[in-house]
Amino acid sequence: MKWFIELDVGEESFDHSALSKFRAKLGEKIYRDIFEDILLQIHEVGLLDPLCQFMDATSIYADMEKEIIHLKEEARKMLEEARTTDAEEDSLSGNANPYTQNEKVSSLLNHIETLERAYEEIGSGEESAEAGEKDAEAGGEEREEHAREKAHESTAGNEKEQNKEKEPKINTTDFDAHIMQLSDKTLRPAYNGEVAVDGEENVIIACHLTDEAIDHQQLQPLVEHAQDNGIHPDNLGTDAGYFSYDNAAYLEEKGITGYIPDNFFRKEEKKETKKFRKSQFQYDESTDIYTCPAGNTLSFHHIQKREGAPDLRLYKGSECLHCPLKEKCTTAEYRSISRDPREYLTERMRSRLKTEKGQKMKKERSTKVESVFGNMKHNKKFTQFLLRGKEFVAIEFVLMCTVLNIEKIFTHLVTHQKDIFTAMQGIT
Repeated sequence: MKWFIELDVGEESFDHSALSKFRAKLGEKIYRDIFEDILLQIHEVGLLDPLCQFMDATSIYADMEKEIIHLKEEARKMLEEARTTDAEEDSLSGNANPYTQNEKVSSLLNHIETLERAYEEIGSGEESAEAGEKDAEAGGEEREEHAREKAHESTAGNEKEQNKEKEPKINTTDFDAHIMQLSDKTLRPAYNGEVAVDGEENVIIACHLTDEAIDHQQLQPLVEHAQDNGIHPDNLGTDAGYFSYDNAAYLEEKGITGYIPDNFFRKEEKKETKKFRKSQFQYDESTDIYTCPAGNTLSFHHIQKREGAPDLRLYKGSECLHCPLKEKCTTAEYRSISRDPREYLTERMRSRLKTEKGQKMKKERSTKVESVFGNMKHNKKFTQFLLRGKEFVAIEFVLMCTVLNIEKIFTHLVTHQKDIFTAMQGIT
């Protein structure tokens, strides 16, 4: 056993720590191979529905020793102590390392200052988010339309977004984890576990761990992972977090019918709006004209240039001043509407979501993937990683997804009263 887990002969008997180190030493690829082998066996048993697929993500706490709320106070205390020590060394050796006499570079001071700065950035981020919510409440429908255009942009095609710094990290235990806002609105260092499940038995057909809080960049890797595993779905359902113009175009290129609401679809569907929304204006592609709920037209007015994204076409009404429905439409003199050249993708997606099939996909998505996360977190108590570093927590996540799939095989065999050993021999 010692030889198998690569322990020296002279080392003490192995324990949970030695096994954990061995697990990490193998690397994620080994465990992905195991995941894919189990998935193949599930396919042979006949549990998979390869034509329908659902995606979602869940946040899992990173391993951490301190609560975030105490870190700022602790960082200041550490900073003060480090500066005192630094000053004492300077009085003896000047601005040089007391051991090498080379110019001193205080990595400790740099680290603590970075830690405190990151925490302050998070604090300012919370204030900005609160201010943004207030602005959204005070703003009109037209402002939300412009916000939607921005929200639909995929950072994969936006050079400015690619070059933005990642979210500040203040977890002193796992430096790869990012601060994420969880379902209870608290901020904690965490990772996002992304999964795709089939539409029959909720089998996990693809899984991926990321340190990013947003989901839309994860759709394409999950689809490709599923296809690498031999799963080529006809239909795909996700929540609004996965919508972007790039993803909608990608699914069309792949021949996959997407059922993904955009950020404002649910709000418009429930009619939770005080003003007429853009979706209530009918666009005629042949004449390039919008028609408002009152029957008046909005003609093309000008082009709005944008960096890193296609230019917008702006349309403006001409009969708004005397319109009886103006109060329900805009507070400006004339109503204006912007149109992205890729907006046809949103319109097609919305049309599908309003069909009977779309309603069914929406309902199934909320139960299919959530049941997997419920089993993972509630039944298996997998709410926090034990390892540290993205490379190693990814192994934990793949292992958990593999365990859930093995459970599917076991449940299927027991339910159908099949002999487990005979069945497993037939598919190995």
